[in-house]
Amino acid sequence: FLIYLIFITSTTAAVKSPAAGGSTLSVYSATKIARIFLPDSKDTLKIEYLKKGNKPETMILLHGFGASIYTWRNNIDELSKHFTVYAYNHLGAGKSNNPFPKYDLAAYTKQLLYFMENMKIKKAILVGNSMGCQIALAFAGQFPERIKGFVLIDPSGGNAVGDILRPSFMKIYSYADEDYSDLTGAFVKRILKDIFYDDNLVTEELAEKYRERWRRAEYRKAIRRTVIEFSCSNPQTLYRLRYAGNRIRTGKDYPHQCLILWGREDPWFLVGGLRDYTNELTGSETQIIEQAGHLPHEEQPSIVNRAIIRTFRSNKGFIKHEKIEFDRLITNLKSDDINIAAYSALTLGDTKKDEAIEPLIDLLDHEKSYVRVCAQIALRKLGENMVELFIRKFSDKKEPVQSRVALITALGNIWNKRAVMPLINAINDSDQSVRSAAIYSLGNIKDKRAVEPLIVAINDSSQSVRERAIEALGKLGDKRAFEPIIAVIDDENEYVRDEAVMALGKFKDQRLIEALVSRLKDDGVIEDVGLHAAEALAAIGEPAVRPLMNALNDSAALARENACIGLGILKDPRAIDILIHALQDEDSGVRYEASRALAKIGEPAVEPLIAALKSENENARMGAAKALGAIKNPRAVNPLTDLLKDNKRRVKREAMRALGKLQSAEAVKPLAEIALRQEGRDAVRAVSALSKIGYPALPQLISIYKKFPRLREKTGDYLTEIIDLSIDSLVSALHDKD
Repeated sequence: FLIYLIFITSTTAAVKSPAAGGSTLSVYSATKIARIFLPDSKDTLKIEYLKKGNKPETMILLHGFGASIYTWRNNIDELSKHFTVYAYNHLGAGKSNNPFPKYDLAAYTKQLLYFMENMKIKKAILVGNSMGCQIALAFAGQFPERIKGFVLIDPSGGNAVGDILRPSFMKIYSYADEDYSDLTGAFVKRILKDIFYDDNLVTEELAEKYRERWRRAEYRKAIRRTVIEFSCSNPQTLYRLRYAGNRIRTGKDYPHQCLILWGREDPWFLVGGLRDYTNELTGSETQIIEQAGHLPHEEQPSIVNRAIIRTFRSNKGFIKHEKIEFDRLITNLKSDDINIAAYSALTLGDTKKDEAIEPLIDLLDHEKSYVRVCAQIALRKLGENMVELFIRKFSDKKEPVQSRVALITALGNIWNKRAVMPLINAINDSDQSVRSAAIYSLGNIKDKRAVEPLIVAINDSSQSVRERAIEALGKLGDKRAFEPIIAVIDDENEYVRDEAVMALGKFKDQRLIEALVSRLKDDGVIEDVGLHAAEALAAIGEPAVRPLMNALNDSAALARENACIGLGILKDPRAIDILIHALQDEDSGVRYEASRALAKIGEPAVEPLIAALKSENENARMGAAKALGAIKNPRAVNPLTDLLKDNKRRVKREAMRALGKLQSAEAVKPLAEIALRQEGRDAVRAVSALSKIGYPALPQLISIYKKFPRLREKTGDYLTEIIDLSIDSLVSALHDKD
């Protein structure tokens, strides 16, 4: 049968949508990597994520297939004013990996569960787009007690499928195992224009950025495998809807906090599919987003943000659950329904009762890994009560391996010193999974007695054991590990090299500089070694500045790019001149990172950047304008205004973006003149820049709105945003006691 998936193209590239404000730069620079040890696997689950805000209610954003956290770049800032917002990259996207055997719904749901546990998120509002909606529904059905509601934005599946979905999607599928160079810019733009209602958002730059993503082998693998293994076909979708609806009705009140948003012009999953969802999720709120395709949160972010905030700002109607008696929970562990067994296990973890330990240990032998994972999480929650029992159990080699691994991992999360010597003994176990788990736990406990055994484990026959040993030694930070880790920095295995670089970065020792500089050009499949080398060099501080500057002369583009990243972290003014020269680099990645580094250096770079606006090199002018827009020094307004007359359209557009960020009233007149001349897409960008300036540009925006029907839609949105902000400010002032 046809597998219906939504291909959300990577509008997540480092390109700012004219549709609304928001900075991909800030989103990119704020991401972190969560590294989660999997008791059921020899691998580590790596999840690239972003967190913003510090509010009582938590919200998790789930992107669609082929996208990344950057699809939320125009939503995160606004939502974080009302919620603590998390967004993470799904399996194979960005720097997130997939240690699970499949790319099916169970794997994606498990990733969400692990993420919430790692971030200590007890309950959250889930916001999904397309395939992300399927993940949200599956999670709601399995863990109704873990959600406070959810938002479904143009969910995939259902009955109303557009005619153009199949040919486009199957072409993408066929490309997933071809060389990335075969993916033409014209094809990418055609797919992008299918997704967006407004073709003006589909730029050459956007298409090229998406093609760059195709170079990652893991990304192509994720696309192909997900197509094969993750089904959004209609029967599957309706089953998930029905199951989620039934499960969340187990409490006293059904949550009316289910919001469904749908782009009126979605060509792949037609708005008629809304009926499938409202039939099963009775009581949900719905809103059709006009003049938006499959990604309304990108095309109409202000409307989407307001709808979400309005719906979830109060706590009324969130899911409520009756407490289930302890004995019933124990009985439910043996249920044939794995969701009931899993839910009961997690609930037992919160009881803090010793009587729950043995039944949960027995559950570690369950045939379904999903249930075993929930039992492992519950056992970790039980804490100190289980230390001696766990030591006795995992030391017994008659116990099943997966049970021993789960017990060892749980001990590592309790950080109890009583477990250190038994865990050291387990490093010599015949099973590599047991050895790996013991090393992981010793790294968490951070007891110096483990240093020498961990050094020996660096030479283990198992790659995963070697990786974990290096990682654990990095956590311990003991000087005895310094030389043994340096010895493997050039290891033939790139995962071992990566762990070595990250571990050495924690020592901050000048003796590492030469070795780390040599790894800046490391271009393995995982693509992280060079970046981590740059971060490790930056951690050393001032002594690393000159070596990083010298690396900008390296013949390898990746070394130059990573050197820019390191210099941006250090923010040393001595690097300004060579970074400005790097704005002319033949490699776009180097130019991009050089501009970012100059922006981070800030004020000391302003005058040299203003001078660079007059460079004969087009790329240098563009990069300088971008950096000045990020620094936001008013001295740049007049030079950037002069750049609006540049004979290169790309330079002119970058100047417009920068002036919008500077929010200077002096820029209103020249920007309005461009809009009034109606010079194609430049007019749209000028209107976008004027909207960033805000209130001082209001008369010009009103004039443009009245005179030019073609710009009326875009200008009207911006006027609404400015007026809303003005009203909010006025209301705030009226409530002020002064």
